[in-house]
Amino acid sequence: MSASLNTDDKTFFFDADVSDPLLLEKIGLRSEQEYDGDVCAEKTALKYMERISKCFDGNVYLVTASQDVGPANKLRSKKGVLWNEKKLRSLESYGGEVEVEVGMGSTRLVSLVKLEGFNYDAAEAIVLNWVFSFILLTELGVEDLNSLVEGWVAKGGNSVLAFNYDAVAKDLLKLSTTSVLRYFPADNGRDETLVVVGNRVFVEERVQKCVRSIV
Repeated sequence: MSASLNTDDKTFFFDADVSDPLLLEKIGLRSEQEYDGDVCAEKTALKYMERISKCFDGNVYLVTASQDVGPANKLRSKKGVLWNEKKLRSLESYGGEVEVEVGMGSTRLVSLVKLEGFNYDAAEAIVLNWVFSFILLTELGVEDLNSLVEGWVAKGGNSVLAFNYDAVAKDLLKLSTTSVLRYFPADNGRDETLVVVGNRVFVEERVQKCVRSIV
């Protein structure tokens, strides 16, 4: 079911100024009771993401950042975010490193991964982690996006979320063929939820049908 966001929901699901020409849509999936009753809840969620990816006529990317903030060093930079994600490492990707505490030398690693041909059963933790990851549905290529991704990383080592969604929203204003998809599991009285943000025309004509098809 599609619904608009109240102020509290907006702060939780997409804490950013979303104005025209952007559209923000919330899609409710399973209730917390239904979610908790599924012994393979994460696997079911991955099937949702896979169905959306296959339906969407364009490029699908995982944008993800490291859970740790640490001192910059060559070994850590070389390993990158995807060091333990063998299947994701085999895909076309871009990796970067962002200073998050200016003057302190602490950085967060970030990666953009094109999910073409990806087996969604392989990496539920990283794909479904709403704190450190989100999905892009877009017509753009890796080379068009890699200069933007580092600018989306939250600055400040104490930030709970890895990404600054105000920065993401500002870029979405200029990207008429790109939308963000965020997944949230059912928890603490909230239903399992998808949130889509992007250019209104693009979302309505290219994305909505794919996201709503799983409900």
